[in-house]
Amino acid sequence: MARMRRFHYGSVPGCREHEDGFPRDFHGKLLFKRIPGNFSFMLKNLFATAEVNTHRQIEIDFVKSVLILLMILTHCFEYLSTPEVQAGNWYYFVVTVVNNFLGGSACAYMMCMGIGIAYSRKHVPEKFIRRGLLLFLGGYALNVIRFGIPGVLLHLAGRMSLSNVASDALAPDIMQFAGLAMMLFGLLKKARLSDWSIFGLALLMSVSGSFFRFIPVKNWLVSTFAGLFVGTINEQYLDGASGVFPLLNWFLIVIAGYLYGKALRRCNDLERYYAVVTPISGAIVLVYLMIAVPYRLGLMQGDIFIFYHISTPNVVLHFFNLVFLTGLYHFAAKAFSDGLKNRISVVSNNLNTIYWIQWIIVGWTYLAIYWSGLERLGVLGLFSAGALVFCGSVFIAGRLRKARTA
Repeated sequence: MARMRRFHYGSVPGCREHEDGFPRDFHGKLLFKRIPGNFSFMLKNLFATAEVNTHRQIEIDFVKSVLILLMILTHCFEYLSTPEVQAGNWYYFVVTVVNNFLGGSACAYMMCMGIGIAYSRKHVPEKFIRRGLLLFLGGYALNVIRFGIPGVLLHLAGRMSLSNVASDALAPDIMQFAGLAMMLFGLLKKARLSDWSIFGLALLMSVSGSFFRFIPVKNWLVSTFAGLFVGTINEQYLDGASGVFPLLNWFLIVIAGYLYGKALRRCNDLERYYAVVTPISGAIVLVYLMIAVPYRLGLMQGDIFIFYHISTPNVVLHFFNLVFLTGLYHFAAKAFSDGLKNRISVVSNNLNTIYWIQWIIVGWTYLAIYWSGLERLGVLGLFSAGALVFCGSVFIAGRLRKARTA
């Protein structure tokens, strides 16, 4: 069989390569968009050398809106459910399967943060360092409001030890990690490291974290602060004093989102890009779920620390999941009205504020149930509570934003 001749621009008289990757004549007129059978040309055709796609992406807003909705539902299941619900299939399905892969969970949250960095207007290292410090301190402020103050009240009532209160107030969480990741990114940019050098460092950190995790530490205070960086386990207080979202394991997730965002900015044909990558990435995730869910493998074991101390292969899996979700929501958004798209964008803009508010509501509701001895919620009540907390958090966040801009 004869070998197909490779196309090159010189084979077409008067043709030159434009910066968008399409062949044009010397007057800039587009000659044709694709050459059948030439895959390398089609790839070059898909991504421009310049940033041509810098406007807001509705699919990213959609991902962020769905993930915060399912994150709120997950928190309701974790803190407000009866022991029977926690031992049942609904709990596993919502917390482990749906939250992880339809919402993308904390992985999508942090990848979207990386995408946001890529789409930010000013890449000033000092700005990232300052913002990271605020996120880091804000995480501890949230701990005090959602767990610390309720914990003190329970301690005064003789229902919680002071060490439990302290471990909850000092516990590492996603905001502390986000702050550390932002500060580290700013420092690496200040040191003038290239994007791919930063990716290489993040990958090395992730591989190291995959081997050095589930580290038992007896002293809860040491475990708490070491857990900001590595995957520690303190059996006395579990996730209250253990490594949760340690920097070593999770930094790669932010950088993967950052590089993905930079690639999207150079994509000059999103329709074709998503038409190609959505079924491929979706098939990868579906095959994983078909194998992992029935046999409780990997992230589907239901062990929260496998997720908290995430390994490199699971980071790759969640990256494919994000690619699938962005493509799925890109095509789904075509059926939405402009009004609905605007509401999705509002939720996305207020994501961190909504995250704060929902945790305060869930934390204080947990206190009220624990204090009064009321029955916790069944499955139907948990879905209702999740919807109410989501709507209430979105409403309050919107009011706060209006008050700040007034």
